[in-house]
Amino acid sequence: VFEVFRRWAPVVEPGSMEEAFLDVRGAAAPGTEVAVGVRREVREHVGLPLSVGVARTKVLAKIASRSAKPDGLFVVPPDRELEFLHGLPVERVWGVGPATARKLRARGLRTVGEAARVNEADLMAVLGKAAGRYVHAIAQNREHRPVRHRRGRRSFGAQRALGRAQREREELDAALDGLAERVTGRMQRKGRAGRTVVLRLRFADY
Repeated sequence: VFEVFRRWAPVVEPGSMEEAFLDVRGAAAPGTEVAVGVRREVREHVGLPLSVGVARTKVLAKIASRSAKPDGLFVVPPDRELEFLHGLPVERVWGVGPATARKLRARGLRTVGEAARVNEADLMAVLGKAAGRYVHAIAQNREHRPVRHRRGRRSFGAQRALGRAQREREELDAALDGLAERVTGRMQRKGRAGRTVVLRLRFADY
């Protein structure tokens, strides 16, 4: 998957084992064409569906990619960024977790547009300094984090397809044990330690 990404974009910032931000400003084609090409090549060469969000900033691209799931393409045109952003529920914003969303909703701020009408100091008083600044900046569509090349792996993962047959609990436990051994073995060989464990179980309807 990452080989495909790097063929299409000069700068690729990994987000996880199958997710990345692509800066296509130096690419040979416009962003939407790059997205279409990347999706096509990943399906042809890797056999996987790929959801892609195209936007001017990382936050908007992340939200757009979520809107494109499980297998689509979602484009946020530059002249419609605020229209798209301000209509979103606050919990749809990348980086706004359940606790932050609850605090905003408790103040009657249910959408990003409603949060955009609150000044930064008031948001900081409600959410804390860092979260308040972040929500205020995103609500005003101010995000300046560039897509960067990143050295080293930030995550280790393993996955297994179990097919359509019904599985007994013992079979699922054995599959999970095998995945855990694969991940920890890779980490041990690289001399790396972990902080967070994520288990993803995907059903046929995604």
